[in-house]
Amino acid sequence: MFPRESILSIVQRLLTRREVLGFSVKVLYLDKGFWNGEVITYLQRGHLSAVIACPIRGEVGKGGTRALCQGRKHYRTRYTFTDGTTADLAVVPTLTRDKKTGKRRREWLV
Repeated sequence: MFPRESILSIVQRLLTRREVLGFSVKVLYLDKGFWNGEVITYLQRGHLSAVIACPIRGEVGKGGTRALCQGRKHYRTRYTFTDGTTADLAVVPTLTRDKKTGKRRREWLV
C-alpha cells in the first residue's frame, strides 16, 4: 500500500490478485477503513457480497450512522451516503459491562 493510494484502488488490486491466484470468495470481510461510497458502488457493480464494518458518526437525531443506533433490538435498514450511494445495513446492539461501575450498557455494531 502506498501512502497516496485510494481505498478503491486497494480493493481493485486485492481483487485482481485474488483472480491471479485462482481462488474465489463468497463474501469479503472488510474493516471500517473501507466504508465509503466508491468501494460500495464498485462491489455492487461487480455483484460481490461484502460485510463491511461501519464507523458510527454523527449526532443522535441529526443524521449519520449514530442516528440509527436507537431502540433495544437489532434491525436492517437502507442507508444513503451523501454522494447518493445506498447500502443495506444491519444495526446490532450488544450488551457490555462498564469497566468502572460494572453496570450493563448497550453498544452498537453497525
